[in-house]
Amino acid sequence: ATTAITTDGTAAITEIGGALIGLAGVAVVFKWAKGAIFG
Repeated sequence: ATTAITTDGTAAITEIGGALIGLAGVAVVFKWAKGAIFG
């Protein structure tokens, strides 16, 4: 049971981390595109 909880927790952290990296990537691209268009 403990192992399953640990595995789920690690998977959740990995998913959240991946989502944050994805959002950061989108933000960087958006900022670059905005700068290219309006800069």
